[in-house]
Amino acid sequence: IFFIREFKIPNIYQKIATYYRVINLLMGIKRINKITSVSKTMMHEISSKFFDKKKINENNVLTNSFIARESYSKKIFKKLDLDTVDKYFYSIVGNGPHKNLNFLIESFNKFLKNNKNYKLVISGAFKAKYNNFSKNIIFTEFISEEEKISLIKKAELFIFPSLVEGFGIPLIEAKHFNLPVLAGELDYIRDLIDPIQTFDPNSSISIYRAVKRFLNLPCYRDPMLTPK
Repeated sequence: IFFIREFKIPNIYQKIATYYRVINLLMGIKRINKITSVSKTMMHEISSKFFDKKKINENNVLTNSFIARESYSKKIFKKLDLDTVDKYFYSIVGNGPHKNLNFLIESFNKFLKNNKNYKLVISGAFKAKYNNFSKNIIFTEFISEEEKISLIKKAELFIFPSLVEGFGIPLIEAKHFNLPVLAGELDYIRDLIDPIQTFDPNSSISIYRAVKRFLNLPCYRDPMLTPK
């Protein structure tokens, strides 16, 4: 079991898959004598939700495999009308509510007001579901592993806004290619990596400020009023 928290997913196929997993889980609870998961955070969450009295063993974590591909291709940049010298942030994120893409778009739009030379490239989400983005936000269509790695290698920063994941493979990929990572201050993130900056994933302003901290840009605040 790698993921249990998110049930409100709009895609009908994802709904069916989610209900299928839940039904299998509920039917098998009484026969379960060992809990395993792909991360310590998910293991503890599963235990607290279904097995309050069952002792868990963190050694039972099943680590996902990751095969690094070192290939590189310039074709993806031409396809996206993106110059190889353009400054851009990269994010691999889906459309589910827990992926938190709306907050990322909102925070980047705010960032663009004074930093128009940056772009945000998003893989894994459907562009048609969003209408609040500028021309500096680029949604990729399906891309190959080679194209994805090429985008990772040339990005300034990798932003991972997701509220919860069983195991965030894009975090491992970004870290492997030495791309700085911004991510929420969440337990499942810390199970995998230590981001260069963290933020409150429930706040678009927090994401915006984390980006500015990373770039060493001033973050202006309203003056504080103190009683005389």
